[in-house]
Amino acid sequence: MKHLETKTLPKKPTRTIINHERERVPYSTGLQRRKRAETRKLRIEAKVLTAQLAQLKRRRQEHIKNASALSSGIQRQHMINWRSVAAVACEQRQIAERINCELKAIMADQDSVRSSVLQVLVKTNAINEKDVNFLRNTKPRPDSTLPTELLRGDYGGAGEQAKKSL
Repeated sequence: MKHLETKTLPKKPTRTIINHERERVPYSTGLQRRKRAETRKLRIEAKVLTAQLAQLKRRRQEHIKNASALSSGIQRQHMINWRSVAAVACEQRQIAERINCELKAIMADQDSVRSSVLQVLVKTNAINEKDVNFLRNTKPRPDSTLPTELLRGDYGGAGEQAKKSL
């Protein structure tokens, strides 16, 4: 190697460069711009939310005034009647849902019994092949007529009575 490259060591920083490094801020102007933009956005959002809060407070005050006006005399009685009708309807719906769940459980039990009886009939050759295919493809359907207890409105124990009748 004819040519030797000489490596030069970096010079130590002078005192003036060190002083300038101490005066530098630990963040850039880009970061400052982002922070300022974020504070602007937050201030705008705070104004919007404050306006929404004021609007909600006004609506609430109007609602309170309307409610106090409605609570007088005949209108109050009408509200009480409406609430009682709604409560009765809600109770009837809950009862119907409970009975529906009980009846679905009964149907599932009957379906499992039907499938096990069908398996026994197939194993013992007590049934024709055509009949087996017919029975496998049909599902039991609930009767379209309701028990008389349900028609009369007697919902107490209707699920147990339905189990006994089926």
